[in-house]
Amino acid sequence: CYKLASQHNLSDNQMVYAIYTTATKAGGNNPNSTGTPDPYDQEETGVFEIGTKSILLDGAMLFNAAYFQNTTDGMLISSIVNAGSRNVNTDAEINGLEGNMVLFLSETTSIDVTLLMAESEITELSLINPVNINNATSRALLPSSCLNN
Repeated sequence: CYKLASQHNLSDNQMVYAIYTTATKAGGNNPNSTGTPDPYDQEETGVFEIGTKSILLDGAMLFNAAYFQNTTDGMLISSIVNAGSRNVNTDAEINGLEGNMVLFLSETTSIDVTLLMAESEITELSLINPVNINNATSRALLPSSCLNN
């Protein structure tokens, strides 16, 4: 895992920055009643962010904005199976824009605006179907002794 960051001061009251960070969450094994291994892979995430932080209008306004992009390989998703949970891996992308502005109208009055827009996409996710937990493709035939003749 690593972090790479850069910051540039445009003036005493405004700066821009860019950051790229990676992170890893360990994989493991799902518990089950048979005790057989049911592994899931680790999760690896890369996050890119670019933004600005500003004090404007002679200190009467604070303005911060950032664009972010998260890419996750093997994102861990948990689903309920019987009385426990089971982790599965999928890939995901999350992109968005966030910002806030505070405008001080007087010493006792301000207007605050906060914005968050996010778009996410999860790919190739296959959770357990609660109606068909064994992914059966046909019904098992019953022995003739079980049928009422």
